[in-house]
Amino acid sequence: MHVLFETFLAPGASGEGLLSDETVKDTQAQMMTVEDAEKVGFENVPEDAAGRERLLIVVGKIDERRIQNVLEADPRVAAFRVQLVDL
Repeated sequence: MHVLFETFLAPGASGEGLLSDETVKDTQAQMMTVEDAEKVGFENVPEDAAGRERLLIVVGKIDERRIQNVLEADPRVAAFRVQLVDL
């Protein structure tokens, strides 16, 4: 079981460096745009009605809390939604 974080960036914010190299290495997190996610098999990712910039982050269920803590502490993140996915 994996967790998908649909991460909405604050206006004008960049997602570059959102997760540190250490966090990515430790959690094997995959960060991607919606377009990249569709290319690797995620289907029917709904459009954001507000047109906000978003990134998708996928990690194992065991690392859910760690990623959530990072996103909650980063001012570049306006909001995020969490969904369970079975890969």
